[in-house]
Amino acid sequence: MQNRIPRLALYLSMLLAASLLFGVGCTKKKKKYRIGFGTGTPTFTIVATADAGGIINPSGNVPVIQGDNQSFVITPDTGYYVADVLVGGVSVGAVTGYEFVNVTADDSIAATFANDYGWFDVSPGGTEG
Repeated sequence: MQNRIPRLALYLSMLLAASLLFGVGCTKKKKKYRIGFGTGTPTFTIVATADAGGIINPSGNVPVIQGDNQSFVITPDTGYYVADVLVGGVSVGAVTGYEFVNVTADDSIAATFANDYGWFDVSPGGTEG
């Protein structure tokens, strides 16, 4: 009996800690109790992509906890510039940074880049001699 009390106390303290950390819930079903562990606050995903000519950081599938902010830095490669940035498919202009504020849903950010070198036509000319 002496060993059962410390074990029970340890079990109850672990259950309390788990409930505070993970949101434990108990449900009664057919005279049995089930303990379920929730994940707590929902997490959303921002898909960040960049085409050739630069990078976006962070990139890929970026998890964000509901209500948090997430910043992105857009950096063109040498010889390129930011042509446009789309957030949720809508242009926000040629920006080099963007912050999602109070994230409450999945979203996306896509950066496009253009070559910094100008285009010009060259045509043969001159005189015959």
